[in-house]
Amino acid sequence: MTSYVNPIVHMDLSDPDVIRMGDDYYMITSSFTYQPAIPILHSKDLVHWRIVNHVLDSLPGDRYLRPCHGSGAWAPSIRVHEGTVHVFIPLVDEGILVAKSDDILGHFETNMLTHEAGWIDPCPLWDDDGRTYMVFAFARSRTGHADAIAIIETDKDFTHTIGDWRVLHSGPTAEGPKAYRRGQWHYILFPEGGVATGWQSAIRSRSLDGPWEYRVLLRQGESTVNGPHQGALVDTAGGDLFFLHFQDVGTFGRILHLQPARWHEDWPVIGEEGRPVRSGTTTLEEWPCTIQMDDDFTEAELGLQWAWQAKPDKDWYALGDDGLRLFCRSEGGDIWSADNVLSQWAKGPRLVATSGIGLHSDRPGDCISLGMTGLKGGYLSLEEGRLSLYALCVGEHDRLVESVDIEEKDIVVRMEADKDSLAFSYSNDGQSFTSFSTCLSLTKGMWTGARIALWATNRQALEGRGLGKVHYIHFK
Repeated sequence: MTSYVNPIVHMDLSDPDVIRMGDDYYMITSSFTYQPAIPILHSKDLVHWRIVNHVLDSLPGDRYLRPCHGSGAWAPSIRVHEGTVHVFIPLVDEGILVAKSDDILGHFETNMLTHEAGWIDPCPLWDDDGRTYMVFAFARSRTGHADAIAIIETDKDFTHTIGDWRVLHSGPTAEGPKAYRRGQWHYILFPEGGVATGWQSAIRSRSLDGPWEYRVLLRQGESTVNGPHQGALVDTAGGDLFFLHFQDVGTFGRILHLQPARWHEDWPVIGEEGRPVRSGTTTLEEWPCTIQMDDDFTEAELGLQWAWQAKPDKDWYALGDDGLRLFCRSEGGDIWSADNVLSQWAKGPRLVATSGIGLHSDRPGDCISLGMTGLKGGYLSLEEGRLSLYALCVGEHDRLVESVDIEEKDIVVRMEADKDSLAFSYSNDGQSFTSFSTCLSLTKGMWTGARIALWATNRQALEGRGLGKVHYIHFK
């Protein structure tokens, strides 16, 4: 028995889809510009999760050599058919990418199924007659509309589509469809009404040709869970049914909830008669673990919690006995547009990060920074002879707000964040901290929550190879 309180994970697990493989549960989420892309998380009890893999080492194409905030990998889906794991990934500006593997912890082979910009949230389905299909939605920002759930036939290997798409359902901001089969019924579950204030809906039919019946499955009601939707139904080996979904809370992104579910008259009933629950239990044995955050950088590879703002390059970093080495690239510029920003999810509702950093360079302009990125945010930079606090506001250049002279080459910095603010302090001994007087504004990013960021650069765009070090980063 495992008891839980929602949200089960207060992190930006956007657009989750979940499958069961035996007694193991695997979840994937969207990742947008961040790479490696499409994290895979594992659980034994549906409550505690850990990152175990990524579907893509990087996004295809030269475009993603630079940050593409708001683009990249949108809401994916995951299914297993005849022993093969299928992951459908919408690259919102390029088309639908299909990734396949016989080992969910291994390497995925990929191909493009479509090349239509604005087709999003794809999910495969297999009909009884052997024909294969994809259900999907549309991005208003690319197609001009976002009010339809559509279906199109594909070949059995998902290399090309067959014929034209057709609409199964029209509704306000209908998106994120997930396809299921139970008995004689086809079900398509999808959110409507928008991320912040929407609801979870479903249609069902005995035939993909219709007619389709419609029902709302989950609304906020009198609960505090706004917009409860965009998630996945999953059953246990014992026959229990659950629904995992996100709630958009702004700065910390789209956090994960778990709802009990059951079947009644061949419809799924989610939560407490269609309203989100605050807490619950599963019959699964508790499997204590947490999503990785802390890092002492003692492994040969970067931890699975880390992702870059653009296509990764091995020349950006190295791992050694003294921790993570980030090379100060000679690009200058601002943190939002820098490719070599190393990033991970932030855990709310309040975050405290403490990190030992060092700068080992005599080149003017070199710096190593710890901060948080969003449409607003900021970071603390260790530079030659000083610590500098910069404010980030997308659309403007990063702005120096405050600085203090120091002699140390290595120092401990602390960052504290809540739903709308970001504060920094520093210490010579890791015990006694001196605070910067300025508190920065913090907001979510483009379709993501605010993210933790490590960055090394040369502010004067000078050639060379200065070195920033991150000895550790710990969270509470």
